[in-house]
Amino acid sequence: MYVNAHRQEHLITPKYKGKVLSRGDGQIPTLMYDLFYIGTPHKTESRIASIVIQACKRYGQEPLEDNMHNIWCYVGGDTTDIMFSCHMDTVHTEEEEISLCLSTGAEKDSGFLFAVKKDNKKCGAILGADDKIGVYILLKMIQRKIPGMYVFHVGEEAGCVGSTWLADHYKDSDILKQIKKCVAFDRRGTTDVIHTQR
Repeated sequence: MYVNAHRQEHLITPKYKGKVLSRGDGQIPTLMYDLFYIGTPHKTESRIASIVIQACKRYGQEPLEDNMHNIWCYVGGDTTDIMFSCHMDTVHTEEEEISLCLSTGAEKDSGFLFAVKKDNKKCGAILGADDKIGVYILLKMIQRKIPGMYVFHVGEEAGCVGSTWLADHYKDSDILKQIKKCVAFDRRGTTDVIHTQR
């Protein structure tokens, strides 16, 4: 299945057999549940930012927030030459609660996440894995103390708002000049859509 967001053409959502998940039921990590269960369009990233800040502090780090509301965190010192990035917004058009489901069908169709509307379990919903799975991966890297500069951007789905602001405001600073490698944990290309997550 794919969604062509530019033309708003949607193919029919495949029918999956699954069970609705609850926070803390042990089926997926609580952190993952907390990131995914509400859609996060641009300008509503504060809930995700709060989760990021709390997790960074819990993992012994001191996160920073810039004037655009991007969240930064250094692991192993601020002289690193590698940046890891992701974004906190999704393609949702409104901040809506969704039901997360774990597929339970045949083996080839089991063990992945998908989303349905909270008020209509027969209607598929946007999972928001682009890029909440990136947020989750970066937080787990921070927990494991992998050295680097970590940046959680705002507004990427709205036109690279956070990353453009960061590049424009810090282009002449040592903060970005020392970065030699940047790894963005995001989906690739413009034609693929994360609709399930194994």
